[in-house]
Amino acid sequence: MWQWKKYKKCCLVKDRKNKKEHSSKGDLMGDKNSKGKIRDNPSAKKMEQSLDGMKQFKKFTDAGLLDGLIPFGLDKEGVLDALQNGLSLEEEFELITNMPDRFNKHFLKLGWIAHETMSFEEMQKAVQLADEGKFDEAELGLIKYYSNNLEFNIKMVQCIEEFKPRNELLQLAYEDFLAGRYHACIPVIFIIIDGVVADTKEIEGNKGFFAENENLYAWDSIAAHKSGLLELSKLLYKSRGTTNSDELEIPYRNGILHGRDLGYANKQVATKTWATLFALRDGIVAIKQKGKEPKEEPKKNLLENLMENQKRMKLLDDWKPRKLKSNEDIPEFGKPSDYEDGSPERALVEFFEYWQNGNFGKIAQMLDKFTLEEFTLKHLAGKLRRDVFNQKKLESYRILVVNDEMPLGYPEITTELTIKNKDDVIKKEVTFTLTYENEEGESEIWTMRNGRWRFVGCFNEIKENYKRLFSDIINLISKGN
Repeated sequence: MWQWKKYKKCCLVKDRKNKKEHSSKGDLMGDKNSKGKIRDNPSAKKMEQSLDGMKQFKKFTDAGLLDGLIPFGLDKEGVLDALQNGLSLEEEFELITNMPDRFNKHFLKLGWIAHETMSFEEMQKAVQLADEGKFDEAELGLIKYYSNNLEFNIKMVQCIEEFKPRNELLQLAYEDFLAGRYHACIPVIFIIIDGVVADTKEIEGNKGFFAENENLYAWDSIAAHKSGLLELSKLLYKSRGTTNSDELEIPYRNGILHGRDLGYANKQVATKTWATLFALRDGIVAIKQKGKEPKEEPKKNLLENLMENQKRMKLLDDWKPRKLKSNEDIPEFGKPSDYEDGSPERALVEFFEYWQNGNFGKIAQMLDKFTLEEFTLKHLAGKLRRDVFNQKKLESYRILVVNDEMPLGYPEITTELTIKNKDDVIKKEVTFTLTYENEEGESEIWTMRNGRWRFVGCFNEIKENYKRLFSDIINLISKGN
């Protein structure tokens, strides 16, 4: 659900005062319509239920109801310690899971929404300032945050298949923004936003971001929650019937593109347009990966849930970002066993090994869970062999840099590949983006070791166009590259 950052416990005291959600008449985020909250997403609910289970289990252990199991090997003290550690994170968990709703409640009307890859710390700072009525200061902080991280976010956007034909326009918009040519970059970003939605076949309707009845929704998502992109598109599509020369604060699409809002060319409007693009990117990833609600799975027993979530909480608390360089922190090439067990770099090296050995069945297993439910492995492996990797041999690879900043994020691994395609040998730098999913297809902390790595933006066209299946590789080895 969330791209977590380690939560600073010194902030707990300040946030306790703001924990309660305030309702307002007709407000989607109000208490009278709790089903409209991101807080009610399945992944958050799952952890909440586990916390409730811990409380019940602690009552049993405190009452001595499990003492009869001690002669059979039950470590009562260990169980109590695990329970105490898990329950100690309850308030922190509540604050973190409520933060996207609080952010949208304050900032949706101003043209910002919460999304998966947005920094939690920046979101928290903005909400705290808004709680104090300091909206101008909060917006300045958001503008600074997005401006400072613009290049990185654009690279994340470029991993998505539908954005790739628009990479040149993205680069031009980026250059215009840096040069202060906001009048030029804002319309281009709107064009990209509309076109990408129209090209994303997994979106119902797929006519454009601002088209009527466009269904920009995915279960268990922040950006693609019903209070996110759907509501933002309504705000930005607001009718602008008269010509206005006042400086604009919200990127009203109709007013800008139809020439009625003449004072749109400023950094605030440009940054909000970029932020909309980045939220759309997260929404598309969620729609592609989580578009279907999973089938009901058999429920784990109370003790299994207790221990699993206690472990998850501990891993989140202990997480440290990883930035690894070849020949310093990791080998630039080698066997999978040369890399940390369960790590993204090990998964990528396994993929390279499968490719070199022609094991397309194993490569097919790196597709997302929902694609694997719709097609057989044999069918997918055959398409990979015939339409993607046919006569394309991986001669060698080098891992250059591993950026693994978030426990529930999207690690990026920059590599140098040498590929032989018939008589041509091509060498090029390629960056792979991965995500870790558990058995239910949900994002998970990879140190939980309860799932597997999938490629992001590489296999998402399997249903419509097999020849675009692995776009980075196709682009790399195609003639004229």
